Amino acid sequence: YVALLNEWAVGFYTELDFQNEGTNQRTLKNLLAEQNNTGVYIPEVYEEFSTRRILVTEWIDGIKLSECEPHEIKEYIKVGQECFLTQLLQVGFFHSDPHPGNIIRMNDNTKGEIALIDFGLVARLQQTDMDQIVNAIIHLAN
Repeated sequence: YVALLNEWAVGFYTELDFQNEGTNQRTLKNLLAEQNNTGVYIPEVYEEFSTRRILVTEWIDGIKLSECEPHEIKEYIKVGQECFLTQLLQVGFFHSDPHPGNIIRMNDNTKGEIALIDFGLVARLQQTDMDQIVNAIIHLAN
């Protein structure tokens, strides 16, 4: 139980460090751009105004998916699925808290259809782990 409590404490502390969150946000933004992921937008981080206790990012006009009607949410499943599969299976760095309150349906679709916010919880996968996930999916499909 000590190891579990220690892991939770470290995660909780890093989730509340907004410089860490800003770094996570910029990292995923860059990784998805390298993969030409255009359907999901990640807001810019304004480092010059951010500290460990304050994170300043680009404002996103839109509605959280948690406030959308089910038929609206259904429109964004494909783009969200593609984005998260890219994170899990190609870049090995993923947003670990993708609940509907952290996904925004954007009013202006010129930058993307949906935006991700809240990068306090992210995780990394090694290439061997990504390969095992792909193998598991292939075996499930067959």
